[in-house]
Amino acid sequence: MRFRQKLKSVLTILVLVLIIGGILLFQHYKEEMTRLMPSLKKRQIQILAYIEQPEFIMQNEKKYEYFTDKFVIDKEPFLSWFNKNNQIHICGDRFKIYGKYFGVARNIVMHPEKRSKNSVKGGEQVKAVLGQTEGQEYFNLNSDFWELSCDTNDTSQQKLSNSGLHWRNNIKIGSTANNASNHIHKYTFGVQRGDYANLHNWMRCIFNVFILMSFLKVQPSEMSILFLDAHPFTPLDKAWDVIYSTPIRVGHLSQPVHYENFIWGVEEKLMPFSEHVDPPIPYLEEFRTFVLDRFDLPTKDVLNCKKLRITFIVRRNAVYHPRNAAGNVGRKVFNEAEVVETLMKAFPGSHVQAALMEALPMKSQLEISSQTDLWIGMHGAGMTHIAFLPKHAAVLELFQKDFKVNRPWFVCFHSITMWRGMHYDSWENIDGNLEMPHDYTIVPTDVIAQRTQKLVEQMCPK
Repeated sequence: MRFRQKLKSVLTILVLVLIIGGILLFQHYKEEMTRLMPSLKKRQIQILAYIEQPEFIMQNEKKYEYFTDKFVIDKEPFLSWFNKNNQIHICGDRFKIYGKYFGVARNIVMHPEKRSKNSVKGGEQVKAVLGQTEGQEYFNLNSDFWELSCDTNDTSQQKLSNSGLHWRNNIKIGSTANNASNHIHKYTFGVQRGDYANLHNWMRCIFNVFILMSFLKVQPSEMSILFLDAHPFTPLDKAWDVIYSTPIRVGHLSQPVHYENFIWGVEEKLMPFSEHVDPPIPYLEEFRTFVLDRFDLPTKDVLNCKKLRITFIVRRNAVYHPRNAAGNVGRKVFNEAEVVETLMKAFPGSHVQAALMEALPMKSQLEISSQTDLWIGMHGAGMTHIAFLPKHAAVLELFQKDFKVNRPWFVCFHSITMWRGMHYDSWENIDGNLEMPHDYTIVPTDVIAQRTQKLVEQMCPK
């Protein structure tokens, strides 16, 4: 009995110590940020953000050569995707599976009612679903969620089960006729997104659809997008509207739908631009031209070394995910004003701007990136815009201290610059004294001056 009382007393003391320690630590950071805030405000500058812009809607009727027989997908890794030896044919040619990558079915019925009844359907405003788990944003589908009717033998279901198609366990092959009141005559691309609000993941998805459209010869006017997830709304959804078509969310459907052509897109973890080193990814220039054209933006650009266009990407706290209600965003630059001032002094006569990309409409984002010569920013999703920079451009990527430790994906943006034949440099902080509370990093101005000057000399050799 005495031992239990002593143990209880010790545990009580430990809990009190932890609570008091937590309070003191919180108070320390609060006092530290209070002390630093006046200095931080002086170091932050006016940024391009929250620009009001009329809703932009691209007309889908335009025809593109990329989606005709004139444009041939003949480079790896995509050539392997479409290799005839990797194809599985089910029900004759009505259902084709291309290795473990994607599948195409004709005259197939989807039963939206045969899915898990999630508390969310997708498309909600983030602030309305704060705290929801990631699992709530994906549906569990029955084995007969899709039904394909055809005169076939018993081996078809077995061939499907043995395939690598991600959705193979949700497709039923039978001999009975499928009835559905809703009939979709064109091509529908099923897309299940991962990190739905991340620009890098978004680009991987839209690039993947671009490649499949090129292979299947499907024009934007002939296709629709079906989101197979239940993620909340993100402004990136509006970009889908312009580039392809307004996505339909499976969570908003309740009646069977008959699709004349349904394409199960490539599973995101198998997509190009993975989080590790990839072999060169082809067709990036064609993809860039296509996306810019969809937003009615110029696709060609000329370098003027006497008047460079320099863009410095900044990061701000904001609520983007239900699981980050505090809206904390890491890897922010503490001395923004000094960085901008350094760039203006180093390159007089140049146009220097700071931009909070995620706060801008996509057309404004693309307008900035497609007309920038020197792109500078902390490692983060905003660096994805290097895929839309002019090919002559240069990139300076910044890293906070110890960010690269156990993070092999830090090379992803460097890889894109290599694939596109662009100029690249990086800086990683190694001085703990330059790291500030709440994920702020002081970037030495001499680093900015030296690294950018080196890149400009590569862009504009004398």
